[in-house]
Amino acid sequence: MVMKKLVVASLALIAAVLFAQNANAVPSGTKVLQESASTTFDTVLHGFAVVDYEVYKYTSGSYAGEYLYTYQIFNDSASAIRFNFFSVGILDGANAKDPGYDSIGVVDPTVWGITGSPAQSADALFFGTIKSGEDSALLWFISETTYTLGKGTLFGTYSEDPVYATGDLSTPVPDLPEPATVVLLGLGGLVTLVQRKSSLFSRANHRDDFQN
Repeated sequence: MVMKKLVVASLALIAAVLFAQNANAVPSGTKVLQESASTTFDTVLHGFAVVDYEVYKYTSGSYAGEYLYTYQIFNDSASAIRFNFFSVGILDGANAKDPGYDSIGVVDPTVWGITGSPAQSADALFFGTIKSGEDSALLWFISETTYTLGKGTLFGTYSEDPVYATGDLSTPVPDLPEPATVVLLGLGGLVTLVQRKSSLFSRANHRDDFQN
């Protein structure tokens, strides 16, 4: 089941990467740190990796008002696993775009892109694998919305057997309607309800008049 999931995700990523744009530097512009944390992805039996993740908000530049999400994988020096696939889940209704990576680590992704339209995940495939004691490039993408806690997944191999681990990571929140839009939708629903009740009342009066 795990291997099947990895194969399906890999194929989806290879197809999606045709539309992905990779770069070798984080986009320029003034940005303010919003979140910085690390999560341990533990396979329990064969070792673990740590993923550092950060969220910044741009205050200037071409992405002003938008958010930068970054991730970097560190394979523990005692780990016997070779990690080759990393995925960040994108929540329904959230957006992610313009993926790229900065080659500050040992292992660059072979492909790194947004899978699905609308976005379902941000996925990295490492043909070179992230071996014991190695780290990945800094992976990043842009979103129009702030962050919430989501799920990430790491796949790898141990003595040719597939292994995986999951952990919590920052991911964009779903793009919700503006408050004014919500109010208008509520008013529209109220008007519809009043119209229906008025129609039912008129029919009832008509039926009473007919019977009398």
